[in-house]
Amino acid sequence: MAKKDRITTMNKRCKAVSPLSVLDQGFDTYRLWCSNLLRFKTPEGQMSGFFSTPTSLRCNIAQANSMATLTQHGSVYWKKGSKLKLNKLKPLASLHDQLKDGFSVPESPIWMDASTMTQCQKLEESVGGPLKLAEITGSRAFVRMTGEQIMKISQNDPETYANTERVSLVSSFVPSILIGDYAPIDFSDGSGMNLLDINTKTWSKQCLDACGENLGEKLGEPVPSPTVVVS
Repeated sequence: MAKKDRITTMNKRCKAVSPLSVLDQGFDTYRLWCSNLLRFKTPEGQMSGFFSTPTSLRCNIAQANSMATLTQHGSVYWKKGSKLKLNKLKPLASLHDQLKDGFSVPESPIWMDASTMTQCQKLEESVGGPLKLAEITGSRAFVRMTGEQIMKISQNDPETYANTERVSLVSSFVPSILIGDYAPIDFSDGSGMNLLDINTKTWSKQCLDACGENLGEKLGEPVPSPTVVVS
């Protein structure tokens, strides 16, 4: 079986796991984002004073790796026309340069953001209360959940929301780069968005309608976690 590198990007550091051909074992290399990617000005892995991370930073992290796993609650907002950019990616060229204009939200929210309390209340009210939301999505509303983050953007910056072609989780962002197309959100990570009906394994229409116009189109259809997205 061919050996592959693996990268796990977190908010404060990037962990790269690469097999050693001589010793036939892996080694872990930790790179603090704030020290190795100084031009992004992200002390402790986030924008100074904000709970967000530049999406272009993630492009740089992903550049030289063949497998990727990422933290769940971050989200990425692709600008209209970005699918064509993905389709035409050149493997030897800089991902940063090729995708730098591809995001409608350049600094995407991460799990530490807690600015969506108003959206949490509105989402719970829209479905009949916190217990009803938990029955549908598996949990009551939480500020870090993607549905609430999307609602905040759609309410506070409708132009940016309208210019968003696709919303990815961070966990489907790197696979999108690897396959040159939008990778779907899987049931597992989708269940942590306050958007997926865990009973039917489809997006909840009530939650979608509460969070943003035509949101289902921007998310794409969720898929089983073992799904192979490219042959």
